[in-house]
Amino acid sequence: MRLLLVSLAAAVGFAAHAGTADAAAFVRCGGDAGKVGFQCGAVKVPLDRAGAVAGEVALHVRRLPAQGFASKPPLLALAGGPGQGASNFATMFAAVFEEALSDRDLVVVDQRGTGRSGALRCASFETVIADEEALANAMRTCVGSLSTGVGHYRTLDSVEDLDAVRAALGAERIALFGVSYGTKVALGYASRHPTRVERLVLDSVVEPDGPDALWRSTFAAMPRVLREVCGRACPFTRDPAADLAAAVERLDAEPLQADLVGPNGKRAREALSSVDLFSLLLTGDFDPWVRAGIPGAVAAAAKGDGAQLLRLLDDIKRFTPNEQPQEFSWPLFYATTCTDSALPWGATETVEQRLASLHAEVEALPVESFAPFGAATALEVGIPSLCLHWAGPAAPPPRLGAVPDVPALVLNGTLDLRTPLADAQALASRLPHARLIEVAGTGHSVVLNGPTCAQRATVAFLNEGATPARPCRTPRFFVPERPAPRSLAAVGGTGRARISAAAQLTLRDVLRRLPLSTGALTGRSFTLRGGGLRGGRYLARPSLLVLHGVEFVPGVTVSGTITGDVDPFGAVERARGTLVVRAGTTTVRVSIARRLLVG
Repeated sequence: MRLLLVSLAAAVGFAAHAGTADAAAFVRCGGDAGKVGFQCGAVKVPLDRAGAVAGEVALHVRRLPAQGFASKPPLLALAGGPGQGASNFATMFAAVFEEALSDRDLVVVDQRGTGRSGALRCASFETVIADEEALANAMRTCVGSLSTGVGHYRTLDSVEDLDAVRAALGAERIALFGVSYGTKVALGYASRHPTRVERLVLDSVVEPDGPDALWRSTFAAMPRVLREVCGRACPFTRDPAADLAAAVERLDAEPLQADLVGPNGKRAREALSSVDLFSLLLTGDFDPWVRAGIPGAVAAAAKGDGAQLLRLLDDIKRFTPNEQPQEFSWPLFYATTCTDSALPWGATETVEQRLASLHAEVEALPVESFAPFGAATALEVGIPSLCLHWAGPAAPPPRLGAVPDVPALVLNGTLDLRTPLADAQALASRLPHARLIEVAGTGHSVVLNGPTCAQRATVAFLNEGATPARPCRTPRFFVPERPAPRSLAAVGGTGRARISAAAQLTLRDVLRRLPLSTGALTGRSFTLRGGGLRGGRYLARPSLLVLHGVEFVPGVTVSGTITGDVDPFGAVERARGTLVVRAGTTTVRVSIARRLLVG
């Protein structure tokens, strides 16, 4: 199973410099952005600044004028990726930075090839990629359709685009906020145009020459992150990092077979690999619910039970919305990543020669470079493997410049794996005027998705250049999930009391699934259908739970109907109902007449 992620010059007080570029013309945006007060405009830039390839890109720019007089440089906000459109987050940026916008314009720019700035599209990437051969064909078709312009979507191109936006706005200087890949663009701009930058806010850091093509800092961070996810809340294991190493060893020796129970109650046999486990760990960057499920699933997989691991992967796939090209452009992701990255092959090598070069590079590294995973996983998930069939230009990636000497606030979640804390620490130590805030209990994108203390620190830095000295952490929303019992004998108690306890575990497992529903999390009506871990099926609505032979403990089935008010995090207030529990020839009826809790 695979889970393969401003003002117009006269308005802002920079009129004296408006002659450096044509001023951008803005009109009120449509939709929610327009209701907030955003104005939309376009800044045209050449596709190829060297002039060898003709054409232009119209950069989509959204400007929210300052609440008062714009006496400070505008704040430009950059999204991640590469490939993510920033304009979709304009209203979120406005809400997060509201208290810093009394004297600054907020400017949101879709980088070239993303969002409304000519999002790169290939029909071959907008269908399900079923296997490696299909992916290879999709890449070849895509590169052909993008023609000669495919080599002009580098980070360096986006960096120079930002300067064109700055000039069109008539601004002498700008402040920059970048998240994830946006930090690389922001750093690149500050390196090449340091006198144009007032200050930087870097959230979830990708270093100027990063990311590492073989995920080495991510591999190194995994044991620490798993231990932090557990803290003292994983009594089922002595060391979650040792469980991870044992699970990887088992999965590398032979794919782990497990049954996945669908919403219709039917089982499907699937195989799990270490790449699946790697993908799951990275997905936990964004979702505390997923993170809470990982330690127990890993501990179970280490002992040969892959059911929880398989179901977590399936949950993520089922409940992750499909992104449209304006939200995320996969062709742009490959066009930028495969051009920016230092790949271990030459421009004219065949796919077979590229593979040989890649294997030679990996085999020359110490095996500890990828622990607790092995070199085989690094080979499969690394950037070179992603770019193996991408037939775009293979010239050496351009360097973005020296580390900039500008005031910088660096924020990183301690649980972040795709942009690990160690990378942020390394960058902050190199920046002459940087303050690092380590946000405990948070994964990726701490300013937009993390605790309010991260937002307050960012606003304080933008307003006064200062940041609070207090620690910043995210409260724990979900207790780590235990490994599921592999037999009724593993459940505490004896006789009918043990069967009742198994029923309670089964019901708790169903309740843990409820936060998966977007409707439940937003308070709207919802219907969630799912399969039990071992068998059966259930249906959940805001005031109703129906279980049909749900099996969580092997050999114990639970059926029944419960009414009550379902809480967004899986509690049920004023619960009423009866469960019929069958274990072999024994039937036990369990009455529900109280508040039900997940934890």
